[in-house]
Amino acid sequence: MNHYYRIVDHTADIAVRASGSSRAELFAAVLAGVMRLLKGEREKNSKTTSSQVKRGLTCQPAALSTFQLSAQGVDDEELLVELVNKFLFACQTEKWFPLQVQSIIFPDDKSVSAEFIGCLNSPKGSLKREIKAATYHNLKITRGERWRTTLVLDV
Repeated sequence: MNHYYRIVDHTADIAVRASGSSRAELFAAVLAGVMRLLKGEREKNSKTTSSQVKRGLTCQPAALSTFQLSAQGVDDEELLVELVNKFLFACQTEKWFPLQVQSIIFPDDKSVSAEFIGCLNSPKGSLKREIKAATYHNLKITRGERWRTTLVLDV
């Protein structure tokens, strides 16, 4: 995967502006940006492959596992918000520390499945920033030469 995301300051919130060459790459780019924020990293621009998100890993290889999430929605915007919110919930309640997006699959137009690699039972303090939720504020996914969106997060 080769996608792009940028962290954007937003009044009282923070946003991830992302693009990808496909719908799956766009969703992966948004999730990569959210992962960086959860780790307390705040680079403004990052052209990255999903494997580069693992930088700074403090997890034992034996603790690595895959984690799957799925979401349903009436359109791409709802699918993205639902998936990111389920992702945030898993990180905060399951003590799951995400490292990379393994795959994004759209079984149909109204559902998405994502597989992640991460550490279960991450030590307290692994996540450096709390993100409450993804929002629908000015959310629009555009399709052209590249897929693009800006997702506002409530922090």
